[in-house]
Amino acid sequence: MQRADILGSALDPLLPLQRWIQYTQGELQSLRADCRHQFEQITSTERIQQSQLDSLQSQIRELAQQQAQFSAEMTEIANTVTDLCNKIQETQTTLRGLVQEVLTHFSTQQQSALPATQLAITQPDVP
Repeated sequence: MQRADILGSALDPLLPLQRWIQYTQGELQSLRADCRHQFEQITSTERIQQSQLDSLQSQIRELAQQQAQFSAEMTEIANTVTDLCNKIQETQTTLRGLVQEVLTHFSTQQQSALPATQLAITQPDVP
């Protein structure tokens, strides 16, 4: 027998093992490709989620700023309303005082005018 024949016949029992190794290597390459694809999908999903999270955080900051501005405006409005209520109360007090003065003045005038009117009625004009 020739040397190649001897070597070939010695390797014949290893052929199934060699085929299994080749099959396993093919499976490993396929698994690597699947893993790479899944990793890329996960990475893409994470980027999308991070972008959405950044957008939401930006919206939250904007809403917080608007809420703070709204709160400041409401405080200003409340202070203005309080000032107006105080001025209305002051005006009411002033008006009550003025009405009281007018009533007192007319009451005094009527009391002083009453005797003169009674006098004119009871005493006829003498020529």
